[in-house]
Amino acid sequence: MKRILAVLFLIIAACSTSKSPTEPVDSDTFAIYLTKDSLTISQALERGIENIQLAEQPLLTINDIQHYDFDNHYIVLKENRKPDFFDLSMKSEAQFYNKAFVVVAFDEPVYIGGFYAYVMSYFPSCPTITIGIGTDNDIAKNAFRIQKQSFDNGPDERNDERIRKALLVSGLFE
Repeated sequence: MKRILAVLFLIIAACSTSKSPTEPVDSDTFAIYLTKDSLTISQALERGIENIQLAEQPLLTINDIQHYDFDNHYIVLKENRKPDFFDLSMKSEAQFYNKAFVVVAFDEPVYIGGFYAYVMSYFPSCPTITIGIGTDNDIAKNAFRIQKQSFDNGPDERNDERIRKALLVSGLFE
């Protein structure tokens, strides 16, 4: 009887284990930063990721994220965690328009991306987050997507193994 109870207890404990960590994860496990010098997308791409200094504070970290759909790079943020680029006003567009960001995993820069607005006259050749009016971000659901341009036939930096591992460690990878 004791063995049956012990087995049942182990089964119940295994089934009730949470997929996400109970303690906050180190914020640089995964984070998105602006550049220190407010570089444009083209300036950042020309400079190269190894020569870019990051802003002191990230725009968002792994601790702001409720869910990350790695297949589509669709990010759902926790309640009350809306970054400034979610603002649909012209002020937000002016602040983030054509600005570069850097995705970091485990304190290591992984790729350069950029904030894209539909009013831009070109398509950046890097992953983008669309901002401003006409955005495809789902603000009602507190979510946005990091997109790869359809004409970009190169490797998809968003699928970097370091990002996958960061999400796995954080309990966000499914």
